[in-house]
Amino acid sequence: MQSTYEWLEPYNELHQTDWDSYSHLQESFDWEIPEVFNAAHYLCDRWGDDDERIAVLYEDHTSGREGELTYLELKQITNQLANYLEDQGVKPGDRIAINTPQKIETLISHLAIWKIGAISVPLSVLYGPEALDYRLSDSSASVCIVDESNIDNHRDIVRENHTIEQTLVVGDADLNSTESNFWSAIDGYSDEYELVKTDVMDTMTILYSSGTTGPPKGIVQPHRCVIGHLPSVITSYYDCTINSDDVIWTPSEWAWGASISAMFAALFFGQSIVAYENGKGFDANEAFSVIEQYDVTISYFVPSALRMMMQIESPREQYDISSVRVIPSGGESLGASVRTWADSIFDARIYELYGLSETFNFIIGDVPLIEPTPGWMGFSLPGHEIALLDPDTHEVLEGEAEGEIALADDDPTLFTEYLNKPEKTDNAFSNGWFLTGDIGRRNAEGRYQFLGRKDDLIISAGYRIGPEEIEDTLLKYDVVADAGVIGVPDEERGEIPKAFVVLKECADPGTSLKSDIKSYVKETLAAYEYPREIEFIDKLPRTTSDKVRRRTLSEWEEDNDRS
Repeated sequence: MQSTYEWLEPYNELHQTDWDSYSHLQESFDWEIPEVFNAAHYLCDRWGDDDERIAVLYEDHTSGREGELTYLELKQITNQLANYLEDQGVKPGDRIAINTPQKIETLISHLAIWKIGAISVPLSVLYGPEALDYRLSDSSASVCIVDESNIDNHRDIVRENHTIEQTLVVGDADLNSTESNFWSAIDGYSDEYELVKTDVMDTMTILYSSGTTGPPKGIVQPHRCVIGHLPSVITSYYDCTINSDDVIWTPSEWAWGASISAMFAALFFGQSIVAYENGKGFDANEAFSVIEQYDVTISYFVPSALRMMMQIESPREQYDISSVRVIPSGGESLGASVRTWADSIFDARIYELYGLSETFNFIIGDVPLIEPTPGWMGFSLPGHEIALLDPDTHEVLEGEAEGEIALADDDPTLFTEYLNKPEKTDNAFSNGWFLTGDIGRRNAEGRYQFLGRKDDLIISAGYRIGPEEIEDTLLKYDVVADAGVIGVPDEERGEIPKAFVVLKECADPGTSLKSDIKSYVKETLAAYEYPREIEFIDKLPRTTSDKVRRRTLSEWEEDNDRS
């Protein structure tokens, strides 16, 4: 397609797509970073004159809608929303929250927001009122696009949060004076729009971390990160081959870095993505069914989803899943048993990825024409310079070594800052490197192995969970005097949060109290964040600075397992 904007012409075709192999890609890949770049054009509008190319296949069980959108229709609808937002006074740099599940409105919203030079703030529909309130306030969002399933939580917050000036509601909820129905609002607006000229380093989106060492951090990602994600897309999604009939789907909610990258992967090359919302969460049988129904060729699964799918007996006899050719996976370790099962069920290449919300993926665990080494993540992706640093001095370690995994601070996939947290931003960089906080090992071949985390992050079913946010919520429960949270091993989810709770003297530790506490946290924070195990203790181990000694709690847990 020939761009109608002269300033866009240099990056209509930034990268070739005809590599013979991973080694060819590794040798020939070179970054092409323009000064001006708008992600919405690269992912949508450059395909937007094609009225036959399918962008989205959608099925929404909450509304009964299903169908498809061509790239032309996607361009036109996003233009309508862009015109509406501008008419409402939204300006470049304004923040717009998106609190919707895997529906077409989610994708439409991101693209329209980027078109006008504004900033999208994806927020999970699993967030409870406190988690949602913090992120809306911290981001200073002026508009929120919210699903009807979370409208009650949203309204409670807006009464106190004065930055939200307008709400667009997806669904059929009754509306108040500050709310408008998503589709009714944009109806009648022009489907033509003159894209805002954005610098490649202008902010595109703010992803929120899980609050591992305090309140969750807003991770500021520029438009450049779309280009930075390209090596991961080419290898781990497309296996170095772009097929005209590729269809991409992930069951993960479109509110996290990994699932948003699946959107990037489809739209990069004008392919189709499936938007499937069942209104009830992940279902293993449904996952097989979606693959069969939509002839999914590339499907991103977190390992916990694959573990749940392992419980389905003889899936190949029940479902036609022969269309799948590539399965990327990340968020936690895949594990040998899951890998063996997936290899036996799918006739597909399986890629295990390593990355962070700050970086997307930059290490790949399996590459074409190179045999994987069990227990090792693999090699750095093309275009990414990584190193192991001494955890204390931050000096670069050469050859075979063990240290903190670091990424060069000029990497195109890298975030720019933690929102409103300049000190944390400064501490995340040292001597030209971004510090991941993860400890790894490198062998003589250059393969990397993940060993553990410097902090106390809990990775459960692909979700990154910070213990302090759970602890803060527990302390608000009326009979809880003190609380400490750690991750403990779980066969299905990898890890689960476990809370060690000190009760107030007035409390009655009856049979229902643990369930009541779990329900409170689940409703307040998010469905995936509540402690699935609780142990009542007399006193928490603390440091001299009054911090919870989580290492001691982990040792207690290990002793309990041994006994």
